Amino acid sequence: MVSMASSSCTKEAKLSGDHAKADLEGSKPVENSAQVDDVTTAATVLSTVYKGITITFHQNYAVGTVNSGRGAANYYDYSGFMMLDQSTTQYRLYHGGRYLDAYSDGDNIFSRRVIKTGGGSLANWNSTASYVEPALNPTATVHPSAFWRQPEDVGYDPHIWDSGNFLEPECIRVGGLYYLFSQVEIRPGDYIDFPATEVAGPSPADRIRLHTSVNGGSQWQKVFPGGVNRGVVYNLPAATRRQIKLTHQEMIYEPGTDKPWVMYVFWQNNGVNQGHVRIRSADPGTFDWPTREACSGMAQLGNQIGYTDVPKSGGGTARLYFRITMASDNGHLVPSFQFSSDGLIWGFGSATLKLVGHPTLNNYFLGFSTVDGTGQLPPEGAANNYNMLYVSSAAVGSGNADIWNSDIWMGKTQMQLTGTLTP
Repeated sequence: MVSMASSSCTKEAKLSGDHAKADLEGSKPVENSAQVDDVTTAATVLSTVYKGITITFHQNYAVGTVNSGRGAANYYDYSGFMMLDQSTTQYRLYHGGRYLDAYSDGDNIFSRRVIKTGGGSLANWNSTASYVEPALNPTATVHPSAFWRQPEDVGYDPHIWDSGNFLEPECIRVGGLYYLFSQVEIRPGDYIDFPATEVAGPSPADRIRLHTSVNGGSQWQKVFPGGVNRGVVYNLPAATRRQIKLTHQEMIYEPGTDKPWVMYVFWQNNGVNQGHVRIRSADPGTFDWPTREACSGMAQLGNQIGYTDVPKSGGGTARLYFRITMASDNGHLVPSFQFSSDGLIWGFGSATLKLVGHPTLNNYFLGFSTVDGTGQLPPEGAANNYNMLYVSSAAVGSGNADIWNSDIWMGKTQMQLTGTLTP
């Protein structure tokens, strides 16, 4: 498996938008298109036991690859986040990507939809109607739209904390409003979010930003927590806030609690990995750093978390959390899942799951569909059966040269839970 350190380095590679710019400047990109894999590969481990709950995957197979149609050019797609949008009965895919032409360059966030009817066939992908505005190229209707900024061409200002590259989308729909969280790159020497008079250094000081939308695809409005232009994590210590980097956030929403908004985020202090923490909040725009809780066992970065309630020993129910990640299958990195009974301590269970992934490429930065992006998975059909689409960033490796040629690979599966949980 890729080490935490190398995953963290990958983040820097993906956020660097100036690669190959000289070769591609002025070239006309091709609209992202759906291409179905003609080769699949068998899953090797489809069942595991975690604290008395048997987790088994059925109907696990490849759907295909969302390919940019870019030929040899360095356009790429990665870091997918999925939701089953209850308001439209469609799956939504948010993902990072780079789309270089004469108008723009940099890492952006794209939005796509797939019709639920027909089992999520890629033939139903609709990219032209699933806009995230402003448009990537406002004068061209054939280009995919993106929620974007192009720091290498226009608009970059080191005095504005969120004018640089951004990616890692996590979107949650609550009360008819879509909340889109993204990671913003703040390089050494650039100004941090708060206070706005301080600069990052000597290491990066990335932050998490929030936008909202009424339709999940356009009309995004930036959130100013408490009327302040800052990220959503606040109360970082004055002595180290210039060198604290917040990266690869993973969001869920748990209704019925006093703090339903939950952020998992990996952090670094002066470039040194500190691990994942969990922060709960009553307000999606304000996560109080001193209230963070340390997590353990969370493998890799840039994944997605879900949950459901299961029977527990002694009666009643208890919450089971699950997190898609990757595992090595004889050197080939394939999709896998981890589990937790408290959301803090994570493990793979009695056997490490190894699901169908891209047949030849490794699978990084994974996501799977949950209800409105909240993390919740209600049963479909038989009790305790959960249908889902899942995605990965398919690439040879996670380093600079390889990740620039990644595409979003998609699979489909059904997860079945039996037994009782012993917390």
